[in-house]
Amino acid sequence: MAYSNLLRANMDGLKKRDKKSKSKKSKTAQ
Repeated sequence: MAYSNLLRANMDGLKKRDKKSKSKKSKTAQ
């Protein structure tokens, strides 16, 4: 459960980060 929560938080962070650096790089970490 804890791992799943962490993974979800990481994915959310990546999504937000991707939105911010979308102008710089299209697909950075995927």
